[in-house]
Amino acid sequence: ILPVGDSNVSLNPLFGQGMTVAFMAIRDLSHLLQSADVCDPQVMKSVRKKYFDRLNRIFQTPWDLAMGQDFRYPETTGVAPFGYRVKNILKGLILATESPRVAEHFFKVVHLIEKETTFYHPIRMLQVLWTARPKR
Repeated sequence: ILPVGDSNVSLNPLFGQGMTVAFMAIRDLSHLLQSADVCDPQVMKSVRKKYFDRLNRIFQTPWDLAMGQDFRYPETTGVAPFGYRVKNILKGLILATESPRVAEHFFKVVHLIEKETTFYHPIRMLQVLWTARPKR
């Protein structure tokens, strides 16, 4: 049995990423099953491991984005993700940008076209710092 969709992860519907994540998981499972002999238990054990490894990669960006936002609120309990304060400061600067390129990149990450880690590339960080407008 391989879980799919929301049975793997429960994302905040406010971010609108659930359907995208479900599609990405099903797409990857489909690729894994295309050439697999589903009657062979050893093959299916390998498929299952690869599938869960891929799920971890798929969930990384939406989960990290949501957790960082959740920990902005003092009511949030649990262990905060590593570096979330720095990431939230950077995301605040991104949202204060005057650069269409920086804003476009932000939306590509939020909509799971690019990985969140691309935010932290030194050139991107310089673009963000250079184009952030001061708070009024």
